[in-house]
Amino acid sequence: MERIEVVNAETENVDKLAPFREVAAAEQADKADRSRMSDAAKAKLRLLNEHDRANVEADARLVVEFTSHEWTVEQLTDLFAKAFSSFPRRRAIKAAYRIEHGARIYHIHDLIILGELLPGENDIPMNRFLAKYPLPENETVTPVAGVTGGRPQKPAKVRPCQSGAKCMWLKRGKPAPARKGSLYCTPNCQKSDSARRGREKRTTASTAMEVPAAA
Repeated sequence: MERIEVVNAETENVDKLAPFREVAAAEQADKADRSRMSDAAKAKLRLLNEHDRANVEADARLVVEFTSHEWTVEQLTDLFAKAFSSFPRRRAIKAAYRIEHGARIYHIHDLIILGELLPGENDIPMNRFLAKYPLPENETVTPVAGVTGGRPQKPAKVRPCQSGAKCMWLKRGKPAPARKGSLYCTPNCQKSDSARRGREKRTTASTAMEVPAAA
């Protein structure tokens, strides 16, 4: 009987939860090791933070440089040509138009957003595109980029619609650009101007035929 009691006492002193405690401690130690950042990881994080900070500073400098002076359409076209292979001139015209109408540049990539073309804007004729985004009076547009005969092409001045102040596409007091090979911006504008000139001629003729009343 005494031996049985001793064995039972030893059995009662054994910690039955010890294996589970060991597993929990091992998991806790493994989690601590994984959460502890190595020196290489810390160096990589510092490098990334410095790179981001340098990008922010460079962006701020570019914005200050861009907004410190006025840009012509030709200069903007050169900028867009470095980033886009398609329609850099139209992008420059649209960006210049939006900047002139109060658009602000907060980040240098905002310039790309200002020049983003809507669906179909790359297919419409240039005169309609300029009617939608008219240029300042002192601006000119080169219709085709490149060189001819080894010499750079000279910018062609935009010829306004012959309707003048009566132009159907008048914007800010300026008539729309005339179409290539025509004196008018659109056929409807040409018909309207022809009809108006006809009425003026008839009015002038009828006035000249009137006999002055006798004194």
